[in-house]
Amino acid sequence: GQHINTPPVAPQWHNPDIPAQLDSLIMRLLSKNPGERPESAADVLSAIGAIEISAAPSPQPSPGGASAMQALAAGRRTASSSQASGSLDSMASGVFVGRHAETDQLKAKLENALSGRGGMVALVGEPGIGKTRTALELETYAGLRNAQVLWGRCYEGTGAPPYWPWVQAIRSYVASHDPDDVRREMGSTASVISEIVDDVKTSLPDLQPPPQLDDPESARFRLFDSIATFLKNAANVKPILLILDDLHWADKPSLLLLEFVARELASSRVMLIGTYRDMELNRRHPLTITLGDLMRERLFERVLLRGLTREDVGRFIELAAGVNPPDGLIDAVHTQTEGNPLFVTETVRLFVQEGELTPENLASRESWSIRTPEGVREVIGRRLDKLSERTNAVLTDAAVIGRQFTLDELGAVAEDTSHDRLLDVIDEGLDARIIEEFPGEVGQYQFSHAVIQQTLGDELSLTRRVRVHARIAEAFETLYSDDLASQAETLAFHFEQAQTILGTEKMIEYSIIAGETALAAIASQDAKTHFETALAGIGDGEIDERHARALLGLGWATAGVVGASGLQTAFDTIMKAFDYYDSIGDSSKVIEIASRQIGRQSEITGSVELADRALKYLEPGSPDSVPILISKAGALWFERSDGEAAAATLEIAQSILDTNPSDRVMTGFLATRSAVSKFDSRDEVLARLKDAEDAVKLSVAGSDPAMEMRAHTFVSVLNYMVGQMAEAKSSGAELVEVSRRFGIPSYGTPGLTFGALANIATGEWESVAEACELLEEISGDGSATALRMSVDAFRGFDTDHEEAITRALGEFSKTPRGAPVWFGVLVGNIQLMHPDISLAQDVWEQIDAQMRGRSDVAGAKIGLSAIRAVLDRDPAAARPVYEEMRGRKGLYWILSYDRLLGLLSRVMGELDQAEEHFEDGIQFLRENGITVDLAWTSSDYAELLIERDAPGDRKKITELQDEAIAIATELGMNPLLERVLAQREMLKA
Repeated sequence: GQHINTPPVAPQWHNPDIPAQLDSLIMRLLSKNPGERPESAADVLSAIGAIEISAAPSPQPSPGGASAMQALAAGRRTASSSQASGSLDSMASGVFVGRHAETDQLKAKLENALSGRGGMVALVGEPGIGKTRTALELETYAGLRNAQVLWGRCYEGTGAPPYWPWVQAIRSYVASHDPDDVRREMGSTASVISEIVDDVKTSLPDLQPPPQLDDPESARFRLFDSIATFLKNAANVKPILLILDDLHWADKPSLLLLEFVARELASSRVMLIGTYRDMELNRRHPLTITLGDLMRERLFERVLLRGLTREDVGRFIELAAGVNPPDGLIDAVHTQTEGNPLFVTETVRLFVQEGELTPENLASRESWSIRTPEGVREVIGRRLDKLSERTNAVLTDAAVIGRQFTLDELGAVAEDTSHDRLLDVIDEGLDARIIEEFPGEVGQYQFSHAVIQQTLGDELSLTRRVRVHARIAEAFETLYSDDLASQAETLAFHFEQAQTILGTEKMIEYSIIAGETALAAIASQDAKTHFETALAGIGDGEIDERHARALLGLGWATAGVVGASGLQTAFDTIMKAFDYYDSIGDSSKVIEIASRQIGRQSEITGSVELADRALKYLEPGSPDSVPILISKAGALWFERSDGEAAAATLEIAQSILDTNPSDRVMTGFLATRSAVSKFDSRDEVLARLKDAEDAVKLSVAGSDPAMEMRAHTFVSVLNYMVGQMAEAKSSGAELVEVSRRFGIPSYGTPGLTFGALANIATGEWESVAEACELLEEISGDGSATALRMSVDAFRGFDTDHEEAITRALGEFSKTPRGAPVWFGVLVGNIQLMHPDISLAQDVWEQIDAQMRGRSDVAGAKIGLSAIRAVLDRDPAAARPVYEEMRGRKGLYWILSYDRLLGLLSRVMGELDQAEEHFEDGIQFLRENGITVDLAWTSSDYAELLIERDAPGDRKKITELQDEAIAIATELGMNPLLERVLAQREMLKA
């Protein structure tokens, strides 16, 4: 923010390209494209510092002893060293983020002034919003554009002489210019200006006093005209940026001068910026009158500054504190400060001072609580001190109510306050901008800033705060007696805060109602919090109706927010409630629970038992039994690996549906049938894909989230299995969006997984990395580790694959089902790509154990047996696997069935048969754009032909190798590239 005005200095360029580089920098500053512009003054200074400049010494050095360029470069070095040290002392001035639109507007106005079309701009906003900091940023830009910058600051207290901000600005001009320049540019006005600026007399000691005028109005006009004339004359020599800070404190004479000068700027090279706090003004404030007069004549533009965006707050924390802030920290700071730069600065400074922003905290903390720093309290306190004692007391009650409140609520809570007195309080709060009205909502208010509410609330002692909460709870219960359910969350909060006075019964009651309301709105995390509060109040002991409601709600809510590893816990919680309702014979509740699936049955045990117990309450053939039968079929398949029983159960459900059709129930039936299949042939896969697609079409939004998401899951899975990669990716992305819409992000895991597998198949590594980041947030298993491991293997990264596989197995072991089918295939494929890697036997045993006895992974077990036979080069093991796999078409997770059949045939010595399979595989892989396995299949095929060495094979080998090399080079598949190049060396030998 330093401003140094010096006579122009002729630069001596060490590099002839320097002028062009500076010109390029100026063009970047003027660019209309935000992506091309430097983000802040620090970026500009950094760019300047990269340009080696040597300026010839001025024959008459300025008071600063340095050129503007040298001063700017010094400023850059100072800012850089400050940031490198991690100090937050200069954070507000050293970091500037956001404000692109506002700075663009200011720069455009300055450019107008530089071309002779001056004017005035008002920078407006609340305290700490960055008015002065934004002006400082423009000052830096003005310096680069060879303009001189003059500052004047208004004084809050009493005792300052008239025209104080103008006096300061003219003083800075006089101090930075030679007396001859001052005399020339002030001319005959110097003597008049010297009457209010003594520095002019000091600079020009021979100055004669101006003629005395008896009429005060005439004398004032002469002074105003003199100052306006001086500014225009000085700006003709060098453009002027005049900044008058804190105009809300300006004296009346200064405002009259402002009004006069603003009218004279249109044909000048002067840009005037005035900053002020809009909340300090009312209709009687002198500045309001001045601005009103100027606005009527359209003599200024208003630039309104509001809080920084969430992205800007994150960038600020990153630059100021030197950390990579997690989303939770950014959200907490942005929500609490509402982007006010001063509040953000003080909050982050407090975090740093208290050692909160350590790498350990940033990595491990799930939530961040924000308390108001002392610096912010002081700013807010000064505003609150201007209010009456009664208004402070009533607004303190309002602060305990919450950020938003109504007149009726405040009237019910405020003690010994009549309606008229309450309206006076509201009016005083509105005038001071402490609170604000909701547009179009009569009697609805909110605190203008969250920090104001917190500051007021924090002034209460704990005992006093609890008593106010108790008063609010009881008052609201009476006020909203006709519709308590709609206020359950608010009532639960206040009764919880006042439980030491009012007990726990009402807190429990309203927490359960609030939780059930949140569940209905698919706000699972909020619901979970409410039910946990209720259960904490209930405590341990024998389960009753109230306890069962809370347990049931907690189970459903937990299922919506946990990853795969937590679904069993959610199911067990639901079972506690189910056991209670079953024990008292509440058939409607038992059937309701059993009819609603928790979702990913592959991660749960106990669903079959639950279904059987519920079915006892229903007559065979009852339409109400169909959802339970569908759920049981899925559980038989996923939990017990009993494909025959699952199919038979679905047949019963279908027979009932035939006579009692229901789109909602049919959605679940088709979705489950799409999942419950051995997928022994391509035709069966396509039939099940149609089931899943029909289920998606039939689904009634929100009626059965678990079944709708199961349908989306298998649309993705089955598209992948038949090799339709684009469809697999899009349907996987759709599943993720659906899971977010339902507020159950963990259900998006299959969509992300199969989308990532599809991206692996097509070599889109960056998309795999993005999917892995999301999987780490929502899956709770080893999916991200396994997928990254596979990419590393394809690209030849220096990875300890055995360690990565063991780590993934450990992560998968946290889920009831263990490692998924595709993980075993990834491990086998790594062995195919890297036969030199010897996996420990216990790794294979763990993978085999997790698939043993499971009918739902029969195809996977066949495939893994095929891979093992190929790796062991065992013809005896290869032949039965080949016979069982023969006839299958499509993609076996990340390699084609045809490639596996070709590899098996080669192990068995059937080279011509292997060639047929490789040809079929290449055709299938090309048609579906599965480039990664296409490249590996081409390499396997070439290796086969090298072994066969039949007439004409050499030309085919070259074609296959060329295709493999082209794909491997494009996708960075180094292991394959090395393999093919080694093949060519063999041919040369």
